[in-house]
Amino acid sequence: MASFHAAGLVSGRAAGSEDGDSTLSAPRAVMICNTPLHVLNAVEASRHWRISPSEIWLVIKPVSSNSSHEAVSEMLSQAQWGRVIRIDDLPPAQRGFGFVLSLWRQYRHYRRWQRMLCSARDVRRVFVPLNRLVANRFIAAWLRPRQLVWFDDGTLSYVLAREQVLPAPKRQKAVRSKTNNSRKSASP
Repeated sequence: MASFHAAGLVSGRAAGSEDGDSTLSAPRAVMICNTPLHVLNAVEASRHWRISPSEIWLVIKPVSSNSSHEAVSEMLSQAQWGRVIRIDDLPPAQRGFGFVLSLWRQYRHYRRWQRMLCSARDVRRVFVPLNRLVANRFIAAWLRPRQLVWFDDGTLSYVLAREQVLPAPKRQKAVRSKTNNSRKSASP
């Protein structure tokens, strides 16, 4: 069972107030999913928050290009979503002559998903998996939600707990030499 953590409210305008969009075309919530398990968590979150899946837009941003699209598609059939938006990986930057062209491709990549999500801007809630992906935070910040909800599927909780429990690596102590005042590291 996923746990949900609601972050503080963010100031913003009502959904659909920009560019003359009607509020009927804007979703009540946007859920960012990276894995099939996140899609299952989105189904659970829609029930928990009493939001019909037809009023939710799912943003599928796979963790890697090797992620199974079939597994995600299978999980998508669990509910009738309002809209499913797939965001591919960012095109890699190149060096040399291809540098400017690669910057142009990256710009087009950002503009493509921003156009698909523009009527969801200032949405009431955005649900984001708690997995430290910068792309998830970037998309959520661009949407400017009034409320940000983090959902935890438990897979990263173990890693985060280990990082907090394990001691930091030891540093070598600096010792002063008797002949001069410069510091030298102690040899073990």
